[in-house]
Amino acid sequence: MSHQFLFFSEFSTHPITARPAADYEVYNGLVVEFGAGVRSINVPVGITNDRITELNETFKVALSDPSDNFQLCDTITEATITILDSDRKYARCN
Repeated sequence: MSHQFLFFSEFSTHPITARPAADYEVYNGLVVEFGAGVRSINVPVGITNDRITELNETFKVALSDPSDNFQLCDTITEATITILDSDRKYARCN
């Protein structure tokens, strides 16, 4: 008999230099599910494309509050995301 274990964790975004909602989608407490044997998942976070020339900006994504009887590995609970400025082509030089 095989057992299917599911692991749940909360996913959230946190600002560093990027502005929540203005530069990226905000998530707070989104529940993500890891199936049996799954070691990683993709969680898309939308990035706002504007025509403002600005420096690259960063925000953090984090996993927290795992389901009962599971632990998050301390080394992989957070990641820093860099939004590269793609708007330099719209800048004017006078």
